[in-house]
Amino acid sequence: RAEATAAKLELTTLETERERSHELQRALHESRLARERAEHTAATRLGELEALQLELEHNKLSSAAQHEALKCELETLGQKLVSALQEEEELRQVAIIERERAARAEN
Repeated sequence: RAEATAAKLELTTLETERERSHELQRALHESRLARERAEHTAATRLGELEALQLELEHNKLSSAAQHEALKCELETLGQKLVSALQEEEELRQVAIIERERAARAEN
């Protein structure tokens, strides 16, 4: 009778351990699935980040090119303005000289 009780207790213990083993296997499987989902999400996010970095670099280069083009255009316009101001001053001087000649001719 003691042997039967011991055997029954051992059988119960083995069944409990088997159930616990199945629970741990299920938990391990769920953990692996969760890890795979997390890895997939991380890879997706990494791809998105790399795409955004490429876009940012492209925008920086484009912006730098636009900046240089505008800078050159501004320099050209500045040179044209200086030339126009010099021409205006020359014409003003010519007008003064012409007025002075006309005034002397009238006298």
